[in-house]
Amino acid sequence: MILKQRYLDRLIFRIVKLWIIVTVFPAWRELSKRHKDAHFLPPRVVVPQWGDEKFLWRKAIDHNPLFATVSDKIAAKEWAAKQGFSIKPPQTLWTGTDANLIPDALWERPIYIKGAHGWRMNIPVLTPPADRAAVIAQANAFLQQEHGRRTRQWAYKPLPRRLIVEEALFPDQELFEG
Repeated sequence: MILKQRYLDRLIFRIVKLWIIVTVFPAWRELSKRHKDAHFLPPRVVVPQWGDEKFLWRKAIDHNPLFATVSDKIAAKEWAAKQGFSIKPPQTLWTGTDANLIPDALWERPIYIKGAHGWRMNIPVLTPPADRAAVIAQANAFLQQEHGRRTRQWAYKPLPRRLIVEEALFPDQELFEG
């Protein structure tokens, strides 16, 4: 009886693992590459132990509405402030849906222009740009990007597409997003 239960448990775990892999395949593939380099093992997505495994589990299984809030750069700052966390995020200097409307004065100081609704949408403007029109075009292109659909990251879907301009906390260092 115990042996039969073990086989049944393994079968259930394999089915759940396959379902998770199929559901969030691009994210799983990327995690697998990183995970094998760091831990020499494939990720355990059914019984996650490492932080990255738990994050993948949450993408696939846990649809807590708070994920949408913390996925939005503006809403995440507001949420953190309400929680009373003692962090000082970069000050938001401007928000909008057209980079052409960024005030001239902001172009003269070290800033980052970001898409608030996704990831890997950061433009460092640490000195006044030689070609402001190119930076504006790049920023406005962020508004065309829909994050999460291909990788089935559901929390990005309801986010409004917006741009934000933030102060550069360390103007002598460019932001790195891995």
